[in-house]
Amino acid sequence: MSTDTPCTVVNINYQDRPFTQLAPLPIGAPVEVTVGDAPQLKQRASALTAREIVQFDTLMQDMLSVKAQSFRPRYSQLALRVTIDLVERRVPRSITAFGHVITVAPFSCGYTTMREEFLAAPSQNIERITSGLIHGVERVEEVALAEALSAARKSGKIATTPNKPLCPQSLEEGLKQLKDRGVNADMLIVPQAQAGMAALLADQVKNIVVLDGLSDVPDKCVTCNAPTWTQGPDRPQPWYLAQRCQGDKFAFITAKEGGFEYLTNIAPSDPSVFFKNRFGFAVQQWAGAVVAEPSLVDCFTP
Repeated sequence: MSTDTPCTVVNINYQDRPFTQLAPLPIGAPVEVTVGDAPQLKQRASALTAREIVQFDTLMQDMLSVKAQSFRPRYSQLALRVTIDLVERRVPRSITAFGHVITVAPFSCGYTTMREEFLAAPSQNIERITSGLIHGVERVEEVALAEALSAARKSGKIATTPNKPLCPQSLEEGLKQLKDRGVNADMLIVPQAQAGMAALLADQVKNIVVLDGLSDVPDKCVTCNAPTWTQGPDRPQPWYLAQRCQGDKFAFITAKEGGFEYLTNIAPSDPSVFFKNRFGFAVQQWAGAVVAEPSLVDCFTP
């Protein structure tokens, strides 16, 4: 596999719950990968041969463990965070935190690649894929919160102001709207499609949060054909203003398990390998979020 032809990014679905907007590797763009203080992992990767399939799996787990030690959420002040305790991977469907019920579910992302392409450059591909998977895990909280925001808006839990495309005037009016009721908004929350415009408004609000998965365009999951949400330039893109906390009240509470599960299809007996000559790599993490204090959040739509 050449450096400018990365593995195919797919959104993998578990238990009929599609997971979107976790495309860790931009198509056509090489990814710089470092394994930090673990150069022995690089040596192990470069020495592997096509017959050592089991060792591929072990090596990738080791690399994921090394890289997981250094990842941090993009937005350190996004929400009040809760860690889900797992007992033999038995995860509750909901948890109660600070008086709020949070629904939790598995979020997943992964890659597929043809077997011969992977084996043509195993060292490079192991590094690329493990970095991409860790990047995906870093975004789990964001996607969970994006789903919670969308659900709260559609149910009427948070106020929505129409005819407000994201622009300097709309932002100024939105900030005033919240301030008039005692809310000092310190976060502008936008979908990826509006990141460029939001960057131009950085002098008007303290924090800009670009949430993966925050959109309003119906689509289908590429692997299971289940309904999901993706971005589209011709559809309304809601944006939000929020105050992270006011006294002991938090706008958002997020919850996710402390670790994640690594899943692969690389054994010769796997149907995808046996029939389609295709490898698959994925990570799964349980998470959830809730809009805990709707009065601290407003939504605006074009």
